[in-house]
Amino acid sequence: MNTAFRKTSDVMGMFITYSDLFNRKPKVEEVVEDIRKIELKKALTIISNYNLYTDEQKRELTKRLHPFISTPFILENINLTHVFDILNLTYSLKMFLAYGTEKPVNKFDNTFDDFWNVLMTIFKISDLMEDSLADDIQVQQTFQKLLLINRDRSFLPTLARQQLFFEEISKNRLLFGNEFVDIHTYFEAEYGYTIRDYLSVLASVCANIESRTQGFEDKKLIGVSVDYFKTTKKQDIAQAIFSDLTANLSVLKKQANQSLANIYDNEFLISKPFFKYDNHYVLFSLPLLNLGLFDSLCFKLQRVCQKNKKDFFTFFGRLFEKYVEFILDDVTKKAKGISYAFTPEYKYTPGKDSSDAYIRLGNNLLIIECKGGRITKEAKVNADLTDTEDKFQKYVIEPIKQANEAFENILKIDRKKFYGVKKVYILSVALQRFPKLPMYHERLESELQGLHPTIVHYDYMSLLDLEVIAAYIEKQKKSVFKFIENKKYYHEYLSYEHYYAKKYGEVPYLTLHKQHFFSSTEKILENLKQNEVGTTLPKIVL
Repeated sequence: MNTAFRKTSDVMGMFITYSDLFNRKPKVEEVVEDIRKIELKKALTIISNYNLYTDEQKRELTKRLHPFISTPFILENINLTHVFDILNLTYSLKMFLAYGTEKPVNKFDNTFDDFWNVLMTIFKISDLMEDSLADDIQVQQTFQKLLLINRDRSFLPTLARQQLFFEEISKNRLLFGNEFVDIHTYFEAEYGYTIRDYLSVLASVCANIESRTQGFEDKKLIGVSVDYFKTTKKQDIAQAIFSDLTANLSVLKKQANQSLANIYDNEFLISKPFFKYDNHYVLFSLPLLNLGLFDSLCFKLQRVCQKNKKDFFTFFGRLFEKYVEFILDDVTKKAKGISYAFTPEYKYTPGKDSSDAYIRLGNNLLIIECKGGRITKEAKVNADLTDTEDKFQKYVIEPIKQANEAFENILKIDRKKFYGVKKVYILSVALQRFPKLPMYHERLESELQGLHPTIVHYDYMSLLDLEVIAAYIEKQKKSVFKFIENKKYYHEYLSYEHYYAKKYGEVPYLTLHKQHFFSSTEKILENLKQNEVGTTLPKIVL
């Protein structure tokens, strides 16, 4: 397999299984029997707690288990080993939902408490998780499914994006012309509350969850009390929103059973991220909620637009492009010690649009070509070759060719526009990251022959990757072109997020994101304003 591609395993890691500890692989029947010995909702709350563990806590738990690990490969790679990951925790959720019961008949015949019995059951479930690795293609398909799992735990960028997308940019009719869709009016007419109401309720809950610290064997419920919004003037609206986000476990049981055969298929948990237990709305999973924050609102908007015979996805594509323009314009102005020149999308001739953004530094030019839309479920959970090939063309090849065509046309029409440019870098940016796999990535050169001779680099990435590049432009006093070149040379297959972390430490938040998060905090508290009698909502903090 491609040597550069193997480096991705450095950040993927592996998790401990029951057989690693006890030299015995359990059968499905044994695992199901164990699942039915623990009250379902109690088990779900414990898994919810595990999802909140920090990397340091996971390492500490691994250290505690280290003396019991008998598998040589795990012992040799202990630094890459985790007690759990979003993948096996989410699959464990599915197994408990599929086979669990709220009234267990039998109990464990040991002295462990529920915390450790659930953990041991997760280890057993992890032993059941298998994927076909018969050849190199199937190995890459497995990596594709793993790379498309959302592991992002921080709410700040997600909430800031929502604020920019749906509050700031989407209301500006002048930006969209005939493509404008009045999503705010349609949304309120359909649901009885505004997009701001929706964002306010979720942002308040997310901030409450993110501000918590979770200790080992902590019994705290991850979520909020059903009375959390009781003293606000939007109590009824908050209840309506949470009612829509709260799962019916009987319905989930059927969906979990239907998706058990595929360990990557967790789509049904995204739209209903909470369940009700002990007078609380309890969270299933932090990364799933983070993913659902954006996706759930988009799904709602798509439904209301479809009902009103409006094209939401075309409008969303334009929203996406304007958001990218917005952040890049901002960071190039705030760059420390380097004078970048930013050019937004423009019409270089009647009826012909340029690429979405250009950043110039000396004789180097960075071209950004955005492509709205999403990686399909078939590509995400099945790594279907036909569907993935289609998305490779749509999100990788076509945007790079489109950027090249616009660049060449501009050179013919307006030679002064990019006079002196000697090196051109093209980045195709999609909402989600199309995974870098050798069977596709190694075809770039043959698929992209005939580009303009000044084009020395092309790449494809997610919006999150582009935000990392934006953070580099804003925070680092070095050329972003050198950063892009070094990343390709040393870690071509790694995401920008992981490459930045390896080289500089944790990726900093964009100043724009922080500003919008905190300014939206004031709007949120004002929107959820408490009644004259009652307690104040908890402060939203980082």
